[in-house]
Amino acid sequence: MQTPNPGLSDLRRPSGDSDGVDDTLIEWMLSLTPMERLEVLQQFIDSVFQLRHASTSETPQDTSGSGRT
Repeated sequence: MQTPNPGLSDLRRPSGDSDGVDDTLIEWMLSLTPMERLEVLQQFIDSVFQLRHASTSETPQDTSGSGRT
């Protein structure tokens, strides 16, 4: 799978338009095969799932300010 690897000149060049669209990410995604695109999206979904799961497994904290635990 290909990963974005911008050169130094790419980091200095502003990407996107006034709407905040990053054309380099669109071009990178379109350069991937359909299977590679699915792999990238699945990795994103897995990351979101892990973050959600991690946040629910934490112990609740007292945010009332009473100082009781």
